[in-house]
Amino acid sequence: MDSGAHDETQLLHEWFELVLEKNKLMRYEYELLIRAKDLELEDHQSRLEQKLREKMAATVDEGLVEELLKGTDQKSRNGHSDN
Repeated sequence: MDSGAHDETQLLHEWFELVLEKNKLMRYEYELLIRAKDLELEDHQSRLEQKLREKMAATVDEGLVEELLKGTDQKSRNGHSDN
């Protein structure tokens, strides 16, 4: 094997390693995006629950209950679990 072929083989090996690393980072980014969306939904649901508690002192607001249920439904569709 001459020096040129060895250099090319080494470059291909490095390229494949970089592609693998890129794919790993992309999967990690996707997991972080899902977690960020879950946190956003949890925060939104928490704020809705607080509003609902405040409103329930006087009367139950059906719109808030529906929105709260939508948030719970979205979390379950995202595969969120409380584990």
